[in-house]
Amino acid sequence: MPSRPGRLFLILAFVAGASPWWPAADAAAQGAAPPQAAPSQAGPAAPGRPITADDYARGERFLPQNVEPLVIGGRVAANWLPGDRFWYRNDLADGHEFVLVDPAARRRARAFDHARLAAALSAASGRAYAPNALPFQWIGISADGRQITFDLEGRRWSCDALGSRCADTGASPEPAPVGAAPARRGPRTRDAAVVPSPDGRLAAFVRDWNLWVREVATGRERQLTTDGAPYFGYATDNAGWRSSDRPIVLWSPDSRRIATYQQDEREVGEMYLVNTPIDPVTHPRLRVSKFPLPGDRHVAMLHRVVIDVETGRVTRLAMPPDYHRATLGDDVSLDDWQWKPDGSAFAFISTSRDHKEAVLRVADTATGQVRTVMSEKVATHYESRVGCRVLWDSNEVIWYSERDDWGHLYLYDLATGALIRRITAGEWPVMALLRVDEKARTLWFEAQGREKGEDPYFRHVYRIGLDGTGLTPLTPVEGDHSVQLSPSGRYLVDTYSRPGVEPVVALRDGEGRFVMMLEKADITRLRAAGWQPPIPITVKARDGKTDLHGLMFRPTRFDPARKYPVINYVYPGPQTGSTGSRSFSAARGDRQALAELGFIVVTIDGMGTPGRSKSFQDAYYGAMGRDNTIPDQIAGMKELAARHPWFDVSRAGIWGHSGGGFATTTAMFRFPGFFKAGIAESGNHDQRLNEDDWGERYQGLLVRDGQGGDNYAAEANQLYAQNLEGRLMLAHGTMDTNVPPYQTLMVADALIKANKDFDLVLLPNQDHGYGDASAYMMRRRWDFFVKWLMGTEPPKEYRFGRQGPGPARRAPGELRFGPARREPTRADVLRGNWDRYRSNNDLLFYHLDVRVDPERKWIGGKNTIRFRMTRDDTRIQIDLAKALAVDRIVFGGRELRYEREEGAVFIDFPETLRRGREYSIDFHYSGHPAAAGRFGGITFGKDPAGRHWINTACQHVGASVWWPNKDQQRDEVEGMRISVAIPDDLVDVSNGMFLGNTALGDGYTRWDWLVQYPINNYSVSLNIGKYVHFTDADLAAGNQGSRQEGPAATKMDFWVLPESLEKARVQFAQAKTMMECFEKYFGEYPFRKDGYKLIEVPYPGMEHQSAVTYGNRFTNGYLGRDWTGVGVSTKFDFIIIHESAHEWFGNSVTSIDVADEWIHEAWGTYLEAVYVEHVFGHDEAVKYINGYRAKVGNREPIVQPRGLHQVPPQDMYFKGALFIHTLRTLVGDDARWWPLLRAFYQEFKYRNVSTEQVVEFFNRRTGMNLTPLFDQYLRHAAPPRLELVFQDGGQVAYRWRADVEAFAMPVKVGKPGRWQVLRPTTGWQVMTFQGGRDDLDAATDEYYVEVGKY
Repeated sequence: MPSRPGRLFLILAFVAGASPWWPAADAAAQGAAPPQAAPSQAGPAAPGRPITADDYARGERFLPQNVEPLVIGGRVAANWLPGDRFWYRNDLADGHEFVLVDPAARRRARAFDHARLAAALSAASGRAYAPNALPFQWIGISADGRQITFDLEGRRWSCDALGSRCADTGASPEPAPVGAAPARRGPRTRDAAVVPSPDGRLAAFVRDWNLWVREVATGRERQLTTDGAPYFGYATDNAGWRSSDRPIVLWSPDSRRIATYQQDEREVGEMYLVNTPIDPVTHPRLRVSKFPLPGDRHVAMLHRVVIDVETGRVTRLAMPPDYHRATLGDDVSLDDWQWKPDGSAFAFISTSRDHKEAVLRVADTATGQVRTVMSEKVATHYESRVGCRVLWDSNEVIWYSERDDWGHLYLYDLATGALIRRITAGEWPVMALLRVDEKARTLWFEAQGREKGEDPYFRHVYRIGLDGTGLTPLTPVEGDHSVQLSPSGRYLVDTYSRPGVEPVVALRDGEGRFVMMLEKADITRLRAAGWQPPIPITVKARDGKTDLHGLMFRPTRFDPARKYPVINYVYPGPQTGSTGSRSFSAARGDRQALAELGFIVVTIDGMGTPGRSKSFQDAYYGAMGRDNTIPDQIAGMKELAARHPWFDVSRAGIWGHSGGGFATTTAMFRFPGFFKAGIAESGNHDQRLNEDDWGERYQGLLVRDGQGGDNYAAEANQLYAQNLEGRLMLAHGTMDTNVPPYQTLMVADALIKANKDFDLVLLPNQDHGYGDASAYMMRRRWDFFVKWLMGTEPPKEYRFGRQGPGPARRAPGELRFGPARREPTRADVLRGNWDRYRSNNDLLFYHLDVRVDPERKWIGGKNTIRFRMTRDDTRIQIDLAKALAVDRIVFGGRELRYEREEGAVFIDFPETLRRGREYSIDFHYSGHPAAAGRFGGITFGKDPAGRHWINTACQHVGASVWWPNKDQQRDEVEGMRISVAIPDDLVDVSNGMFLGNTALGDGYTRWDWLVQYPINNYSVSLNIGKYVHFTDADLAAGNQGSRQEGPAATKMDFWVLPESLEKARVQFAQAKTMMECFEKYFGEYPFRKDGYKLIEVPYPGMEHQSAVTYGNRFTNGYLGRDWTGVGVSTKFDFIIIHESAHEWFGNSVTSIDVADEWIHEAWGTYLEAVYVEHVFGHDEAVKYINGYRAKVGNREPIVQPRGLHQVPPQDMYFKGALFIHTLRTLVGDDARWWPLLRAFYQEFKYRNVSTEQVVEFFNRRTGMNLTPLFDQYLRHAAPPRLELVFQDGGQVAYRWRADVEAFAMPVKVGKPGRWQVLRPTTGWQVMTFQGGRDDLDAATDEYYVEVGKY
């Protein structure tokens, strides 16, 4: 639609929490296996093609939160120990481990026995901990390596390394050690507002503008300064945009003195921001902070002092106050401060207000006398990547200078300030000084651009003598390197990668020679999710000569025959660039996600950005707004368009944040016509309103001409608003303390006065980074570019947060199993735990007696709970959702006291309940149940004829969503009575045997059911509607199945709506064939006295015990679709078979914890294949179960930590079933396999079972050690991978790549009809093979494994 002049689009973006998304009408069965993700098959958007929610969902898959969890390992943070040993915490697919490395011995091993320590800690603490999920991140290791210490919930624990004993040794020391502490600020601490002394005895903090110290051991506090005043305080960190409560101090190495300042801001100008009073709605609050501007007469000044901690004596340095400046960045930097080891002297760098001069000074800390050592002046701004490094023993200083256009190190005499010599030289910059060995006269440094032929932004590490000789490269592999040096310098931990190559961590010796491999990131799951790396690009700058570098992101379904609009993400510098680090990253913001919509996204580090020469960075010094690297962006994009016909620069967009927002508006106003759309987020559009430190560094001092003008005005964006030609969106947070929002409002004002159309998004109460409004802003950004560069409408109000790592959103009618993995909440702990108030009793019987009011959507009544105490106690835990009221709890005629927390109800008894005795309580409750979970928990709906239809389905969300119970799988009642009072015209079908119904005389009838077997909570079911009933004798002629009738036959009842009766009489005949099959292989129907029921419901289905629910539309397959995509599932009704299979596995054999739920779902899924084999034959069964391969995600372990209510991943269905299929191959003989399965079921029926019990059974009954196989398939994310390396001379090296070191599974290799059994382990073996690569395969239809040929 054409726009009208002068229209302002103002969007006030209030961001609400995302709500879960489940397609209600087509949600799949809760007990059924969820289908595989079905990403949209449409390619990237063509001009005018509608962009759908599926396109956005595909893009969302590539956001950082969805792809970063798919990268496993590849990170080492070395915690150094004596003798250059070190430990680190290593990420695994299913948790983490602690690794100890001894470089001298070339040994890498686990630091302790994780399994035994977890068991010992669990026993000592009373809480269950898994070996790969130990609840600490730091460890201490004794000198002899025999003791491990760690902190847990404020307590210090000690365990022996063998894991045989753990003990709580008292409160954790403060500060808690967390590995190598930052050298410049002392040890880290849990309290961010204090700075601990190097010896850990004291902690410095600011209170009421004065500096204080606290004794860590006693908590006693002492005031060091007394004359601090408002905005003239000591050690304050509150100048300009950055502020915190942490004091800016540097302790002397002996912990006796503190170097800091008294910061004078009394006359400094202020910034005013007003909040939006959303909750509570009341008077808004004014936020006032000191914010000096360029050209202000008064700016923050630092009166430097040294404080004697023991006496409190404050020694002021004899010098004028310094400007609040640093040699790098726009805040005070402790890299510019350095103590003499004995505390007698203190060196620091003073920087002039305009940043053009840096002066090195040394103060006598006893007298305060200051002498100037040296200074350096530059024409633009002085910048040091290393601060300085004083060599006190030799009376020298290492100084950083860009005097020859490249950043290098120079050695000066500390006494005279005379240059001794240059240390480094070349057309490349030093980026960091890592270590100095004064005795050896050697230093280690980081530089980039020295290695020719590589990306000039790749970092490498070198060693050189202080005399400038002996330059030694220490990182010989191409890539971006990050190095951790050992204390002695004899070893280094080298992490290197490239944008498209995952990180490798190697241990090298002091000469850079390879010692051993430590880690390599595993990106198997990342690649399986469709990830592709960005493409490095090189283009010429505006001068046609200078090379510029960056990255390009293309859609994963890129079509070179298409033309794609282009988006440039820009950050102009001068302190950083658009592209960022050249190390590996699974995601760089939303660049790839945006590309997935059908864009090409580019980042180009133009002239004016750092990391190259001084002249390169100073390219537009003093002319930020006129340039902002936009000429380079345009030149680079035009060059790419000339190279690539698919790069459609006629549809170019640009966006950036902060300085990038400034540059975006520059591009739209000063280079009109090239960019068709731009988004300027939080732009600092006029440096006269920016903080003085940043503006005066890169623009120079503000000079007024006496006529109302100044040298900054030409850079202000708002003065060029009339030039806007394309579409522009401005965005800002209304509480931005970095770039105040009035910078954007000034531009908006100018656009209004120029009668220009634009969009304005103001994000209430958000700071510079947008916080919880970030997702909203990203969606608006995507929408904007889709509309204005593609010429089509975006999906309306797409909501991020529905995608987990891996596959895209499921197609309509398919369900997603559970949420993405998250940190456990208190509610998760209360639901999942098996602690004192649950384990102290054993359930015996429930009598649930309720009344249901369909009109009011209300339920109320009581549950009589009978239980036996397993130990003496006075409290138990029962669960009930917060939405429902506890009316009263009665025990022996007395009401009991209780406490509620989340969904838990803690019930207190007036006297001690004794071990072994039986007790009973009446738990009365009522209310309107809140919809929860995939099927609502309990739903008050209407059938197609408009009659009331009420159903329950509450697996995972919990039965306590609608009735009070002990909502944990480990404990089941031995039987149950269900009484349901409902309006007279309705029928209730619940679990168990029907006892009868009774008219209550008030328009309600009570229906009574008796469950005569153990039952888990989520299986308890109400199904209320206008049901009609028939039995297996009423099935349509020819559809009764072949099952024998007689006294021993299980009673089969069917309940459906009247309109469904004829269809059901035909379709439900498959239930008889199902019963015949499963009774043949596993034994009689487990709930024969209660009978089998199949009940029509509005959702796909659920395995309610003896009351299986069905909503598969009376069709074969799953909702009429081919479930596994191989042409088999359309031959039978998936829901009848899968949900009924759970009667054997899930209801009869029940897992002890949701973490072990594969015992339900993997076996329920495998029984589908058993049914297929029974009816259609073995080949069809093999075909069917292998169809599940495409549904496996391999992103998380199937077995999750116990004691937390967190649902395992959907792989527990598909991968679990494929693992059982693999077990069948390993057993190798069906004459053994089928009796083995029958014995497995018979041993555990009517029991609650753990994974460990299942493993023990199969080990015992097969005579094999299958534990490593179970561990690999269930406790690790990735399946085993058979690696085959073809070598010369017909030799093939082979091994299993597996997480479990002891994994050793025989496997058939070769070709069909010519299989031979290979017995690989995780170590390399070699065999002779006469044939080519194509002649050697694995029998992957019999084993669930991956195969890699190299």
